[in-house]
Amino acid sequence: MKKILWLFIVLVLLSWCNTSNSKQAKVLINESIIKNNLNQENWYLNLSNKNYEKIPDICSIKTSLLEKIKKIDLSYNKIKTVNQDLSCLKNLEIINLSYNDLTSFENLWNPVFLHTIDLSHNNLTNLENLKKYPKVAHLNLSYNKIKDINSLKVLKKLRVLKLQHNQIPNLSWFENLNQLIFLDLSYNKISDKYQLRYLKKLNFLKQLYLKGNPLDEGIIKTIEDYSKKHK
Repeated sequence: MKKILWLFIVLVLLSWCNTSNSKQAKVLINESIIKNNLNQENWYLNLSNKNYEKIPDICSIKTSLLEKIKKIDLSYNKIKTVNQDLSCLKNLEIINLSYNDLTSFENLWNPVFLHTIDLSHNNLTNLENLKKYPKVAHLNLSYNKIKDINSLKVLKKLRVLKLQHNQIPNLSWFENLNQLIFLDLSYNKISDKYQLRYLKKLNFLKQLYLKGNPLDEGIIKTIEDYSKKHK
């Protein structure tokens, strides 16, 4: 009888834990949270440090405020993947997803005016789905685990690209990004000085950073000194 009682207690506790975890996993968002975290002077929605494990279903909230939001900050959460409908944010220009646990970037349902994406300080390796955002001009991918940047070659409106602290060895795709004015490739795996020839077509490039790569220090210093004089 005692064994049956203990078994019943264990099952109840397990059931309670599962329910509790399920509630914690559910992303809490409502109109009150939106209003309390929205700066209506610049239409900046700050949802950082909320312990979110995924992007909240913002579009499920029925409020006219959403279509006015221009910037959303989801940094310092625990978000693992990006796959959320943000089409209700019709004027969204900037999204910050830095300092999360991102391993993939799937879809944001392509907000029309999105021009700045910050995905720094995550665990990204695959950039394939970023090609869905050809209008992006500012992209921060620093402090990830990126080796292949082939997918970025279609982002021809890129002006600022931050890729420092990744694992990039090959620069062949950069010649397609001829609108770049700022490029940070410091602390990557570029060891072949001939890879730098792919940057020759970047006629508008004003700032280039290569520090921390296994290249000749003289080459790096010459390039960065030239960059500083012409920025």
